[in-house]
Amino acid sequence: AEDLRGRGHGAALLDAAVAAARELDGLRVLQLMASAHNAAALALYRSRGFEVYGSEPYAVRNGDGYVTKLHLWRLLP
Repeated sequence: AEDLRGRGHGAALLDAAVAAARELDGLRVLQLMASAHNAAALALYRSRGFEVYGSEPYAVRNGDGYVTKLHLWRLLP
């Protein structure tokens, strides 16, 4: 919801997911996707060490148009 944005909830959830992933034996890489136009999400993911490694044009139809999805990854220490 718009009124909940900017309060750090997304960062807390992402940090918890990364922490949980670190507990899984043998897991070395995390991957996710984000809409190319979602600057806030991309900034959050990049701030947590995720890097874009590819894009998928026309990945999702949205109304009369299409959305490009970006693929991101990061290594777990």
